[in-house]
Amino acid sequence: MAERDNLKAGERRVATILFSDMKGFTSLSERMDPEEMDSFMGRVFGMFEQIIRAHGGTVEKYIGDALVAVFGVPEIHEDDPSRAVHAAFEFVSRVRSENTDAGDSSRNISFRTGIHTGLVTTGKRGEYDVVTGHAMAVAQRLEAAAASGTILVSEATKEKCELDFEFSEPRQIEARGKAELVTAYELKGEAFVALRDAGPFIGRRDILDEMLRAYLRDRPDEVSGFYLSGEAGIGKTRLIQAFLDKLRLFPDFKSPILAARAQRYRPDGFAVIVDMVLGYFGLGPKVERAEAKKALAAFPGVAATARERFVDLACCVDSEHPDPSSITSLYDVYEAILARHAGDLFPIVCVVDNANSMDRLSREFFQYLFKNGLIKPFFILAGREYPPELRKAFQGLKNLKVPPLSAEEAEAMVRSRWSEPEPEGLKRILETCMGNPLFLREYSAYARKHR
Repeated sequence: MAERDNLKAGERRVATILFSDMKGFTSLSERMDPEEMDSFMGRVFGMFEQIIRAHGGTVEKYIGDALVAVFGVPEIHEDDPSRAVHAAFEFVSRVRSENTDAGDSSRNISFRTGIHTGLVTTGKRGEYDVVTGHAMAVAQRLEAAAASGTILVSEATKEKCELDFEFSEPRQIEARGKAELVTAYELKGEAFVALRDAGPFIGRRDILDEMLRAYLRDRPDEVSGFYLSGEAGIGKTRLIQAFLDKLRLFPDFKSPILAARAQRYRPDGFAVIVDMVLGYFGLGPKVERAEAKKALAAFPGVAATARERFVDLACCVDSEHPDPSSITSLYDVYEAILARHAGDLFPIVCVVDNANSMDRLSREFFQYLFKNGLIKPFFILAGREYPPELRKAFQGLKNLKVPPLSAEEAEAMVRSRWSEPEPEGLKRILETCMGNPLFLREYSAYARKHR
C-alpha cells in the first residue's frame, strides 16, 4: 500500500468527494464586521477541516463559502465512503449543537452537503495537488439539491456504506453535463453493524481451516485466537465472516459472538467494549437511555450501580473522559455475559475488526479481564498491522498475515462481479490490482458498468 499511496500525476482512482456549502453566507456577512466574519468563518471551517482530517480525508480546496474534501487521495482506506459520510454527519451534528449553545438565532448557520464516489484523476495546478473528474461535478450537484442542514449521497456512495447508515427512499435529481438523472439518498443517521458482507469468499481456505482447528481446541482459562493483519482491502473482514459462518453451521452452536469495529476517529472511552455489550443486547451506539436501562434491567447478575454506570457510558455521558473506575462496572456486565454462557458447548467468540484503532481504555479493559476473569473468549482481531501495544495486551494470539489472492483466485473474484469480462480488461485489472480483493471488486464492477 505504501507504494500505491505515492500518487503520480494522471493516476486514476476511485475516490469519495464531499462538497459542502454554507447557507446564508451573504446575509450573515452583511450583518457582521468583516474581521469578526473572518474569525467566525475561520473557526467554523477549521472545525470542519479538523473533522475531515481525523476521518482520513483531505481538504482539496475552498470555493468562497464552500469546502471540497476528498477521501481516497492520497491515502486509500477500504471504507472511504463511510469515512466521508461520517465526517459530514459529525460536522452537521456539531453545528446544530453549537447553534443551540450560542442562543443567538441571528448567527445560526447550516450547511448542505453532497457526497459522491467515482473515478477521479490526480494532477497538479501550479504547486497544488488536485483531483479532477466528473465525480466532482456530481458531488456539487448533490450539494445544490440538498436541503439546508442535510446530507445527500449518490447511489454509488450509498451502496458502499448502507450497512453503516440509515438513508431515505431514493429521489432523482438532474446533474449538469449528465444525460441521465442521478439517484440520491438523504442521510438519516447511523446504523449499528460490526461486520459487513463483502461478496463471495474466495481463497484463504488454509487460513480458515487453521482458525477453525484452533477454535475447537480452545480452553476458556487461556487467552487464545488470531490477529489477522494485512493491507487495506486484502480481505481480513471477509475472512472473519467466513469463519463465523462456519461456526454457525456447527450442530448446537448457540454461543454469543461479541463483535465491534474500532474506529480511529471515535474518541469514546471503552468504545469497543460498550459496542460489544450493546450488540449482545441487540442495541446500537446512539441508543436512548431508557432503552439501554430496560435491556440491562432484565439481565441477571449485574448490580444496579454497575448497570447505571454502563448506561452512562453507552449514552455518552462524558464519554470522551470516562471515570477510570468505570472499568469495574464494565467488567461486572461483561463478566455476567461470559458467565451466562459458561456452560455452552462451544467457546464464546470475541471479534474486533480494525483492531489497530482500538481505544486505550478498551485495551486496558481486556488486560484487566485476562488478569481477573475466569473465562476468556476466543479472540479474532484484524487490522492493517499488529502494533506493539496490542501485542502486549493480547499475548497468546497468533499473528496471521493475510496474503493477496493467487492469479486463479483473482480471476475468480473478477468473474464474480463481471461474468463475461473482455480479455484486455481482465488482463489490465489483474495486473493493476495485484491480488487485492477490494481493488478487484471495485475495478471489475466499474469495468462491467462502463465497458
